Amino acid sequence: MAPGGKHSPNRVGNYFEIHNTRMHQHVLEGFVREDTLELSTLPDGILMTGELPCLGGLRIEVRKKLKRLDGGAEPLVRTVSYSYNVSVAGVGVVFRYDSPHPFDGPDYHGDHHKHVYDVLGGDREGRVEIVPNEEAIPTLSEVIDEAREWYYANRNKLDELGLL
Repeated sequence: MAPGGKHSPNRVGNYFEIHNTRMHQHVLEGFVREDTLELSTLPDGILMTGELPCLGGLRIEVRKKLKRLDGGAEPLVRTVSYSYNVSVAGVGVVFRYDSPHPFDGPDYHGDHHKHVYDVLGGDREGRVEIVPNEEAIPTLSEVIDEAREWYYANRNKLDELGLL
């Protein structure tokens, strides 16, 4: 990983300033209806969980662990595990990104990966794509952007199915 890359360790205050700014932007843009993510303190870091309701019945379920890398009032943190699950309410999963050690054991993969489904075509099996390198691992903001692109690309089909 290159120094200063998007997944580099960051001071907790700076991390959440960036996170809050981006979430506020996503809500103002109108795709994300509200930021409902919650933070829980862990002995060694922070757990971010929740669901972001979006346009078209899409929702993004977030489970992300930030590990504290040092002590002090403003510790360094870094994402060590995550799952970003994008789905259409009542229909199924569109895509999901997982770290190598996902929270649900049966879907274990040793690499960062993405599950992709043709949910509007009835696909429930999907396929797995390996994320090729660390810089290709998306941030939550990038997952929201990808979900927004999917929504606008499939808006007519969602309307035809009565989901809008």
